[in-house]
Amino acid sequence: MRRRRLSYAGTMRRFHLIILMAAAILGGATRQADAEPGVSTMTSAAESLRAGERLLRVQGPARDTSAACERFDEASRERLPQAWFRVGQCHAQGWGRPADKVQAADWYRRAAEGGLAVAQTAYALAMQRGDATARDPRAAAIWFGRAALAGDSNAALALARAYEAGLGVERETVRAA
Repeated sequence: MRRRRLSYAGTMRRFHLIILMAAAILGGATRQADAEPGVSTMTSAAESLRAGERLLRVQGPARDTSAACERFDEASRERLPQAWFRVGQCHAQGWGRPADKVQAADWYRRAAEGGLAVAQTAYALAMQRGDATARDPRAAAIWFGRAALAGDSNAALALARAYEAGLGVERETVRAA
């Protein structure tokens, strides 16, 4: 029996259907009309996140990082790790607010604990530099390891460098390679 290949649009329709089914199973509202007035749904949080991402992709003077960060703030209220990571970037870069590395590290930590590999790497870097609170190379190496296991190549490189230099881990040139 020959399998039919789905187009990109067909794949996306199936993906959205799965997301809507998961929201229904978990008790979330699947349509804006189902939600109580003033309560945002997971769908609107994802839309806010996508809107913020679109605003960041604009190049040149039309780029509005403040508006993007407002969208990320909206999405972060619905406990989306990607939104938490983006709010952390807003604090780190000073987009739409004063730059604050401590706040950035706190948002990175939330996203890292939510399982987002790129946030685990960002949080580990903050810990390694001492941006979070006190400098903690051992904890940074643990977070680099988690992110590397999740597939983040930057984390794998940072972990290799930590093993090579003995930062937070016992120096092992074999593991570093």
